[in-house]
Amino acid sequence: MARGTHRLVSLVPGLSDVVRYGLAYLDAYGIETEVTSAGRTSAEQRRLYELYKAGRGNPAASPGTSAHEYGLAVDVSSIYGSRHQHQQYVIAVFRWLGLATPYPHEPWHFEVPDWRRYVR
Repeated sequence: MARGTHRLVSLVPGLSDVVRYGLAYLDAYGIETEVTSAGRTSAEQRRLYELYKAGRGNPAASPGTSAHEYGLAVDVSSIYGSRHQHQQYVIAVFRWLGLATPYPHEPWHFEVPDWRRYVR
C-alpha cells in the first residue's frame, strides 16, 4: 500500500481518483510508492521555494507558478529497494494515465498536462 495517500485530499477530485488508481496498479505489481507532496498552499510553496533558492531543498517553482498550488500536481516516488529503483515504472504508469512529467530533473513530479489553461 502506498505511503502518504492522506495527501491526496488536497488534489482536485478527478486527479486524486487517477492517482489512487495508479498507486493501486503499482501496488498490485509489488512496487511500493510514497506520495511525498500533492496540493500546496501558497505559503507552503513559498517555503519550499526559499529552501530551494538557499540550496537546502529540492527544485521548487516560485509561488503562484506551481501546479501544486492548484491541486493539479503530485509527487510520487518508488520506495522499493534502493532509492528510486523502480521509478521508471511509476513514470510509465502515470504517463499511461495521462499525466505529464515535464521536468526531467524531477522524475517524481506528475501534473495535469497544460494545467495553466484550467486556472484563473
